[in-house]
Amino acid sequence: MQFAYPTQNRYNDAYQQRGTNYGSIYNSKYLSRASNDILKMFGDNVAVNGLLVTPTFLGSVITLTFTAGIVIHDSTVINLSAANTLTCDVAALGDTPVAGCHLAVFTSFQYIETPDLDAQTALTMSVYHVNSGGTVVTAFSGSPAFDATKNKIMVTALTFTKSGANVVACEELPSVLTANRVPYLVLSGTNYYMRGEDISNVNSWDHLNSLYTRFLSEFTFHDMIS
Repeated sequence: MQFAYPTQNRYNDAYQQRGTNYGSIYNSKYLSRASNDILKMFGDNVAVNGLLVTPTFLGSVITLTFTAGIVIHDSTVINLSAANTLTCDVAALGDTPVAGCHLAVFTSFQYIETPDLDAQTALTMSVYHVNSGGTVVTAFSGSPAFDATKNKIMVTALTFTKSGANVVACEELPSVLTANRVPYLVLSGTNYYMRGEDISNVNSWDHLNSLYTRFLSEFTFHDMIS
């Protein structure tokens, strides 16, 4: 399965209330959207916790297993409460060393303004094949096409190596031990940073940057004395 609907609870939207009674559909809608304004102090379209990936492969099939986690997507907190697994067959696709291609996993969600309980769809996770220039983002058979208005968070990006049709290596893009440097891919001219950890998304970036800098200083110090 190249895309999935993870087990999830959304805090706090008009269609899946966690903290109030339903009452009027209009009350639940506007109360929830107003309460989510507090998220702006953290940011939007970012993975807050969890969603760590473990890639494995057998033959031409890559399996990506994600831990449970929490995201803020389109100003909506969504708790993905269980592990999720995505698979993709890359037998006919270009790999990273030869063709410069990558795999990218995105969440897909859009808050629906119309107060209609049946209109709001759940968050999905999908894996895509991205060509070397980032100009072609290919969905696997049976998966929804990439949509920049809904695919807001690149949860992970991966390199993979093939021998013939079979996969012989697959790993997540590594972080570079330099402040302000988060792994990213360019898709149709837009930089998508892994887990949404970009200064344009994260309003508490100064705190995150401070943590990166302190980690680098500590890492360098221990490296010098070891």
